[in-house]
Amino acid sequence: MEAYVFSARGERTALPVLLGWDVVHSALDCDAFELTVPLAEGLSEALETAAAISCTHEGMTVFTGVVDEYELRALPSGGEALISGRGYAAYLLDNEAESAEYWNPGIELILERHVYPWRITDVEYGRMECRGRFSISSGTSQWKVLREFCMFAAGTVPRFDRSGRLILTGAKGGEADLSGAPVIEERYLAQRSGVFSHVLVKNSAGVSSTVENPRAAGLGLLCRRVVNVPRSVRYDTMRSTGEYQIEQSERLSRVLTVTLPLMFPAFAGDTVRLAGTPLGTSGRFFVAESRCRAGGGSGETVLRLTREE
Repeated sequence: MEAYVFSARGERTALPVLLGWDVVHSALDCDAFELTVPLAEGLSEALETAAAISCTHEGMTVFTGVVDEYELRALPSGGEALISGRGYAAYLLDNEAESAEYWNPGIELILERHVYPWRITDVEYGRMECRGRFSISSGTSQWKVLREFCMFAAGTVPRFDRSGRLILTGAKGGEADLSGAPVIEERYLAQRSGVFSHVLVKNSAGVSSTVENPRAAGLGLLCRRVVNVPRSVRYDTMRSTGEYQIEQSERLSRVLTVTLPLMFPAFAGDTVRLAGTPLGTSGRFFVAESRCRAGGGSGETVLRLTREE
């Protein structure tokens, strides 16, 4: 893998040959990276002004993000630098919104006021509108504003792809057929805690809707969540909000983790096909998280998967 850091003025510096890396792409949280490189002439000056980073592997962009910190080390074996940071969602997570109320806001308004000012300009979106009043509390992160708008307007979750593009359409990434690929380790986790038995959705006008989870009832689970929505959210939207919360709790309660001796075989948001694994798993799966790590002459990728419905 090759990596380049960029100053706020756009000056690019190629990093020395990497000693190791740990790159995480997530469809649920912020992407993250950690790189280790040997010290070289001019490296400390480049890192002092580094604002962003881009990584490629065999000509393909595999990570784009923000440099959060670096550390220089002097060791008996020689000097090295540890560089870490997050994906572009960091720009929205680190900046708070002012309190506001919008009536029937469309996606263009949300982007103009809560996304574009924070260096996020490459966005894939379609027609989206939140009917009625959409309220924002002071101190809410711009990322939470965007997530809540997408959920209420279209039932989607925003995510960034590996090139740093913000995807708001709910579109999945690419597809990879990993049938017959070598597997270092395979794990399947089915957990009951955290699965919602029912969700109560309510607004300040006193209107509420309770959505139940039949599978949870059959297992004897009892785990309620209460979700507050804007006053003007319609009843059908309230029910779909509850259904979405239950669906997410169900989806993440059954996770397949596969470790492969491959570099970047798939990314978060992709769909992969498996067959012939040690546990006899087969079918199509959504990549909730991919983690590619390397060092000491070897490398692997860990995929956290949920089954495609």
